[in-house]
Amino acid sequence: MNSNPYKRKCCICKKPIEGTGHNPIPVWPTGRCCDKCHTTYVLPARYRLIAIREELEKTEQDDTDKNNQ
Repeated sequence: MNSNPYKRKCCICKKPIEGTGHNPIPVWPTGRCCDKCHTTYVLPARYRLIAIREELEKTEQDDTDKNNQ
C-alpha cells in the first residue's frame, strides 16, 4: 500500500487521486477511487442497491401481509 495518500491511483480508472479519495465499494472491493469515479460509478451503484433493498423489503412485507389475512 502506498503510505502517501496524495500519490494514490484510482482503483477504477487508474488516474492519480487528489487528496485521500473515496471508498469504492460496491464497485470495487479495495483501494480508493477519484472524485469522478465516485460520482459517476460508486454513488449510482449505492443508490441502486438502496432501491433494490427497499423493493425487496416492500415485497417481503406484502407477502407477510397476504399470509396474515
